[in-house]
Amino acid sequence: GLRVLVVDNDAEALEAMRQMLLAWGCDVVAVADAAAAETSAGDAGLWLFDYHLDDGDTGVALWHRLVARHGPRPTVILSADTGGDTRDAVRGAGLSLLNKPFKPLALRWAINHLLAAPGTLPA
Repeated sequence: GLRVLVVDNDAEALEAMRQMLLAWGCDVVAVADAAAAETSAGDAGLWLFDYHLDDGDTGVALWHRLVARHGPRPTVILSADTGGDTRDAVRGAGLSLLNKPFKPLALRWAINHLLAAPGTLPA
């Protein structure tokens, strides 16, 4: 029943993620761009963002904007980019990174790990 915001500019990846999370019993808000994410983020208890978004935007930059507006949420950044710059940007923000393609169990473990940490869900 957890509400999850998923942001990915790849329509196929977005739909696959939405279907997987629905199968896990999540309430999913799946959007393709940062503007839609900014209007949907406040009531989500978990954020899953692709690293490379449109127009040079990144999941980390989106995370910073949403935290400033809505407060922090457990967040996983997903990326097929295994380069050091991406890894450093994600880790520098203190976020979890999961490289694509990933096994569903790896994502589930990352989510469970984040949600188990005290004080991770908004009040």
